[in-house]
Amino acid sequence: MSDETKDEINVGDLSNNQATAIGRNAQANVTNIYNLPDYRPDAVYNLPPPNPHFVGRVDQLEAIAANFASAANPLVVTQAIAGLGGVGKTQLALAYAHTRRDQYDMLWLLRASDVPTLDNEFRLLGEALGLPVRGQDAETTRTLVLSELGSSKKRWLLLYDNVDELTPRDLRPYLPGGGHLLITSRRAAAHWQAFGQTLALDTFTEAEATAFWQERKLPDAPELAVLAKELGYLPLAMEQAAAFMQVQQLPAAEYLAWFREARDSLWAEEEAPTDYPKTVATTWQIGFEHARKRKGAAELLNLCCFLDPDGIPLDLIKQVATLPAVGALREAPLQEVVEDERQLRLALTALRDYSLLHQAEEGTITLHRLVQTVARDRMGHERARAWVELAVDLLRKVYRYDQHDMRTWETCGNLLPHLTSATDLAEQYGCESSNAAFLNNEAGAYVNSRGSFTAALPFLERALTIREKALGPDHPDTALSLNNLGFLLQAMGDLAGARPFYERALAVWEKALGPNHPDTAQSLNNLGVLLRAMGDLPAARPFYERALAVREKALGPDHPNTATSLNNLGALLKAMGDLPAARPFYERALAVWEKALGPDHPNTATSLNNLGALLKAMGDLPAARPFYERALAIREKALGPDHPDTATSLNNLGVLLRAMGDLTAARPFFERALAIREKALGLNHPDTAQSLNNLGYLLQAMGDLTAARPFYERALAIREKALGPDHPDTARSLNNLGALLQAMGDLAGARPFYERALAIWEKALGPDHPNTATSLNNLGALLKAMGDLPAARPFYERALAICEKALGPDHPDTALSLNNLAVLAYYEGDFAEAARLMRQALAIYEKRLGPDDPATIRSRDSLATIEAKISS
Repeated sequence: MSDETKDEINVGDLSNNQATAIGRNAQANVTNIYNLPDYRPDAVYNLPPPNPHFVGRVDQLEAIAANFASAANPLVVTQAIAGLGGVGKTQLALAYAHTRRDQYDMLWLLRASDVPTLDNEFRLLGEALGLPVRGQDAETTRTLVLSELGSSKKRWLLLYDNVDELTPRDLRPYLPGGGHLLITSRRAAAHWQAFGQTLALDTFTEAEATAFWQERKLPDAPELAVLAKELGYLPLAMEQAAAFMQVQQLPAAEYLAWFREARDSLWAEEEAPTDYPKTVATTWQIGFEHARKRKGAAELLNLCCFLDPDGIPLDLIKQVATLPAVGALREAPLQEVVEDERQLRLALTALRDYSLLHQAEEGTITLHRLVQTVARDRMGHERARAWVELAVDLLRKVYRYDQHDMRTWETCGNLLPHLTSATDLAEQYGCESSNAAFLNNEAGAYVNSRGSFTAALPFLERALTIREKALGPDHPDTALSLNNLGFLLQAMGDLAGARPFYERALAVWEKALGPNHPDTAQSLNNLGVLLRAMGDLPAARPFYERALAVREKALGPDHPNTATSLNNLGALLKAMGDLPAARPFYERALAVWEKALGPDHPNTATSLNNLGALLKAMGDLPAARPFYERALAIREKALGPDHPDTATSLNNLGVLLRAMGDLTAARPFFERALAIREKALGLNHPDTAQSLNNLGYLLQAMGDLTAARPFYERALAIREKALGPDHPDTARSLNNLGALLQAMGDLAGARPFYERALAIWEKALGPDHPNTATSLNNLGALLKAMGDLPAARPFYERALAICEKALGPDHPDTALSLNNLAVLAYYEGDFAEAARLMRQALAIYEKRLGPDDPATIRSRDSLATIEAKISS
């Protein structure tokens, strides 16, 4: 049994490629359209400007307000607005938010088209709330945001927009309590009833249609009523018709005639669409035919139809000028237009005038999803494929994600929705270029790095499929996809499933690039990481050593990747019990990171933490302390006093102080760490369980066994719920509870906890894993304490065999097993055997830990007792 540090090690490498990155600004300036006060300076919001042409929907706005006001618990209300595309769901939600801005301290729009996009939206919200989300994975970021909103006394409204693909089950983990939630979706209202109130939004009423024409200041004419009816009272179609009439100064009677002629000719030659109203396609066609007369307007719209419709950065569009004039650009004037600010502005104005897109004030373009769909359908399959290839090539040019460079995280996160749209459409239109594979790989790499493993899997699988088909099974890029799939499967806990992907990647890279290429080193490193995770430490070592040798030669001794290999090899040697050998590797890694990243970088803090943990394991507790303290100081300064990584350093310092015997000084560190984790991560997070475990262990060490028990039990309950009943960390909690019950004298009560822990470790990690040996040792000790010496022996012997095989004959854990068997032989009366085994244990302790280590001293004293018995 022990308390737990969080040993942070930079391990596997996920491959990506690099280019130039562009992002979007989440904060929009709001124009005062509704004659309401401006937003307060302390308000948090990101809403786009109000729609100046919004009319009607009075009953629906009042229904939303009434539902929020009359709920049984008015602080926890969810409403879903459902309806077909083009009826104005988003505009209704935004109108409610804008007209009631004085009722809220925060109004925030979240794009919720898919999980990766929603994860990135939560990151942006967390940053706006001042939370320590930078560098956190998706789950931690979500937990931080939900915890903040759930405990906040501020009044807030979240708008989840375009939840068309996510199911209620997908969305539920993203819904906080404590405020108001509005969801817009094309799914039927019944789909969302389990979440709370629903509102089925239909087309305009006749009266609302009349009010809409009046608001657009169109000359009153009886044909407007006829036109509204023929447009199906669909707001989007009416908006496009009104825009056309205003730009062309066309009377309603003439537009109605144009509309009927266009409709009849359009649908006489082809079948009407099944997934959207043909009125929208008709009004779109009329507006598009006129907008395309402006140079570059048609091509600009075509490109935007293959990106995410919300927030397309103009800076991204301008990068088209840097692409080679091939494919869709060969005959198009788009490159010339985007290079000329005046021509670009005129093209955008033409599209905006006909309501084919909207231009936000922060330099982004927004399209209606239905407009995109109609435009793609109207251009035909082959032209659509050419334009999706251009969108893919553009994103390939500008996307640059580097997991080691925090400056790229935000910009690449903002581009992620465009990667998702482009890669999905590329698959739909059969685009299997190397650039499409690249984007799928990069999207998967980014999503995986944020901890959204399930969401990352289809991207990486798609990248591998394209590369195997286009490049062949032995191409280096195919190996990159194999490596990344292995990395993802390992992160998902499927260690056996990851291994063949890593091995295939290594074989390809060795053959294609040679044994001394950095990519080969990456593959070697990852296989070493996997083997270590599987408990086969001796097998991992040559992979780490080869990776280090390659990196030192190819990249140089001061490269960050070389530091990763140094760190990993040090961690492996520490795990194998060769602590003195581990030290120079850790020290070299720290020197490289300090030089490359600076003395105040979080990665430097990680390296300091690892050196502190090593010195602690070597028994030099005073020497470990300044390393832990420096790591804590860096994190408090760089990440803040309430960051989860700061809690990790506090926890580790508490563990050190407890090991130094200063139990009173250790307690506030453990308590601070627990308080941060409970607030930042939630009451049911695995890291919170670790803090509870350590506080329990501290109380046990202080002699207060009764007070320790509820901490252990809470930690176990969290792990069983969060990680599952068969997770190795759950086994750790079971083991610690068993040890506590044994210390309390309840030997029979301790046994099932030890047995459950052993069963989990055998199943999860294998029968030959060092953790399995720990569990066997504990069960042997319990049986010995219960007086059943014959039953204890096979447990001790199995533990010794595992340690000798997995860790080596000179590991301190091997010495512990020898020590336990020696004590057992002593109680069985076989003093000669006891002396032999204890001498072996003592020799290992003296060699590995030194003559003054407590374990060495205890073993020496035990041997003296045995030898005295022999001589008496």
